[in-house]
Amino acid sequence: MLFRPQRGSLEDSMNAAVALHPSRRALARHLQVEAETVTLKPYGFDKRINWETYAVLVNGQAVGFTNEMWWNI
Repeated sequence: MLFRPQRGSLEDSMNAAVALHPSRRALARHLQVEAETVTLKPYGFDKRINWETYAVLVNGQAVGFTNEMWWNI
């Protein structure tokens, strides 16, 4: 799964994108938060980057986007 953090522009966000194992645990480890605080919310297809996009939320606050729903919680 690819994760891109919330940034001022799409270009800045994509430049900071990282590949992670598709799991809540891996995403939480990358964000340095507890896994239970991380959720995903379907966001729609982004034609600009060809991603089915999910908003990544920590304690309900958006911190970035991923291109894949995790399968291994």
